[in-house]
Amino acid sequence: MNAQVLNAVSNRLAQYDIVQSALETHVEKERLRVQFSAFTFMHLSDTICDGPVRFVYEDYVSAIYDSPTALECVLAANDMLLCTDDHHNFFEGLQYERYENKEVTVYRFVMGS
Repeated sequence: MNAQVLNAVSNRLAQYDIVQSALETHVEKERLRVQFSAFTFMHLSDTICDGPVRFVYEDYVSAIYDSPTALECVLAANDMLLCTDDHHNFFEGLQYERYENKEVTVYRFVMGS
């Protein structure tokens, strides 16, 4: 493996640790359910979706977020897991679902095991 690839992987793993640490500052460790890949996000402060957004998963419907960041998205996924007790705790991403009242964009959590 060349040095450039190793450096990229190393940076991603460091980013995973940053995300994990940030989650643990917002959620008690024993209540942290969501898992994710080191390659899911660039930065926690990245805006995932512009404008008013709601997240859904099966019967779960989140509050409305205004231009949520990656951290807010993962925290919402964790909240969903605590509410639903679903065993699919690996956050894979978001899938556009629909518009709600022509104002709020609804995204479905894409979860895996």
